[in-house]
Amino acid sequence: MKLYYCPSCFRVYYLPKEYTYLCGRNHAPYIGSDGKVRHLAISNKTETNRPPWPIPMLSEERDLYTETTIESWLDDCPNPEDTDMSDVRRHFGYGAPGGRHLTREQVAEKYPRFVLMPVQT
Repeated sequence: MKLYYCPSCFRVYYLPKEYTYLCGRNHAPYIGSDGKVRHLAISNKTETNRPPWPIPMLSEERDLYTETTIESWLDDCPNPEDTDMSDVRRHFGYGAPGGRHLTREQVAEKYPRFVLMPVQT
């Protein structure tokens, strides 16, 4: 177990250290590296004050476009063992507009403002 904090909201958590986590709270939209307003949502949770999300080895991401923001939804890939990821019944993200599969490292790279960091003591 180790203390972690969210670099965006500074909330602190005491969690097992064998995972990489994303903060599960509902953060305010932000300006992405592409200059567009973005919002991150972890799709298997609906409440606003969620626990941290251990990033799985393979995630599915889908971008939902609205008039003012791009909402990125992340979820566990339900069938990470598949070699063909194009079956939209088994992989929601790949066949959808803006959908893709991301590894744990790609998620952490893409959303660094929400990756929990260890507290230095």
